[in-house]
Amino acid sequence: VLRADVQSLPPVSTTTTTTKKTESQEDQAQSKPGQDEKPAQVSHSVGAIGGLRLLSIVEEASGNTKAPEMTPDRKEAGQIFRFFVYGVTPDTVKGPKEKEQAFTETVPQRDKVQTLYKLWSRLDDDGSGRVDIGEFREFATQHLKDRIEEVNKANVWNCMPPCLPQPRDAADLRRSIVKLCERLVHLLLSRKSSFTLEDMIKVIWPSALVSDVREMKKWCKDFSRSVDRQRVKTPPILPDSEFDGLRSVFYYVDEDGSGSVAMDELVSKGLIYEDQVGQYRAEWDANGDGILDLYEFCDMMCPCGYRAYEGSLVGSSLDGTRLVYDQQMGCWRTRDT
Repeated sequence: VLRADVQSLPPVSTTTTTTKKTESQEDQAQSKPGQDEKPAQVSHSVGAIGGLRLLSIVEEASGNTKAPEMTPDRKEAGQIFRFFVYGVTPDTVKGPKEKEQAFTETVPQRDKVQTLYKLWSRLDDDGSGRVDIGEFREFATQHLKDRIEEVNKANVWNCMPPCLPQPRDAADLRRSIVKLCERLVHLLLSRKSSFTLEDMIKVIWPSALVSDVREMKKWCKDFSRSVDRQRVKTPPILPDSEFDGLRSVFYYVDEDGSGSVAMDELVSKGLIYEDQVGQYRAEWDANGDGILDLYEFCDMMCPCGYRAYEGSLVGSSLDGTRLVYDQQMGCWRTRDT
């Protein structure tokens, strides 16, 4: 079937090597044991087609054009892992009909695969290409807790996997996280001790064909090269003596002892100019209320070449370039990339 399909396509010059035995050659091989067979050069016309077209022909010839059967376990695995990877998104809060359609998706939007790759990079932090059960369980427990907190904050419990009803209290929430984590381990690993990025792709997009999975893996390689280009060295932590100095300035500005300072107070103390208020508010006021707490203030006033404290997610290089820690990429990068 494959040969007939390929030979019917417009020809381009291509040579393929195959090994053919005639009955007489088989007789000679039996009478002359140990004689090496020489492969015969067989030329045929291969159509001017792209790699995906040729791969689809191979899939058709080998019976791989049909998606795997959608068993209850496969469906449940897809639901849980979509929640695990994407959390609360417009897709996860859609109605039942739209959610069902997600399981027939073969090649998703590129940004969905990129989100999966970023999470995979955090799972596979040693770059081995595989994640074992211990690594996954440790990561998944905290990650699922964060996901469920997102659901609770947005009050969109309909995006939760059907196997996990809304927790009644804190104790029930802890039990739910453990239950969901163990279910993830069972559905993904089964009898295996580790898994790969390809395994996760097949679980989230169960209708994807071999060519679809190959295309998504190619995208992931592109994402990996992009991360390598954006990655910068982690800025060092500001020395304790200098951090204490920043704290002293903060307490000097915070005359009422409220634990926060307003932008107009920074202007009145001569720390910034009035025409800089809009810029500093946009860059450093996380919640937009015009108020800075101690750590926001220290981030803002930190000298070039440092980050202010251990948990800070912002810093700068020696030339003043703003650096941020990208939690999805799992590395420091320049803010504008």
